[in-house]
Amino acid sequence: DFRSPFGRAARLVEPTGRQDIARRLGSITYALYATPDYAQRPTEDWEFIGNEAAHPQTQLQLWLEAFAAGRPFALLCSDFYSQRAAAEAGIGIALLPERIMASSKLVRVSDERPSPRPAWLVMHADLRTSRAVRTVADYVTRLFTADAPAPVDQNR
Repeated sequence: DFRSPFGRAARLVEPTGRQDIARRLGSITYALYATPDYAQRPTEDWEFIGNEAAHPQTQLQLWLEAFAAGRPFALLCSDFYSQRAAAEAGIGIALLPERIMASSKLVRVSDERPSPRPAWLVMHADLRTSRAVRTVADYVTRLFTADAPAPVDQNR
């Protein structure tokens, strides 16, 4: 979830709250990435970068564990930008959203991938008329409807 004091969020699970207004933004696709050098290693020597213990049962982590098939995890961390940085440092293979890979030097290492995940824009019904909330909601919606991937925050 991405939450703010404005009472809106982008979520990867369908919202269920009656007080919320929800709109499906689209889908997020994921793929496995590593440095070109790491990708040349024998697949049995691959190590992975995954979600930390606070998020062990997410569908993406479960998919990654199944793909790893007993091969070790070199690093567990909580966000995709840290996972991407670790993969860029040559630590292992990360399962990352394709939207954040536009400026990366990583390469895709497998055609196997998990199913795309739906993304939802959610806001509290009582805030839908707020100009600030509408401005942010419209911006997030444009990111998902644009043909180009979302911009990458270089400050992370």
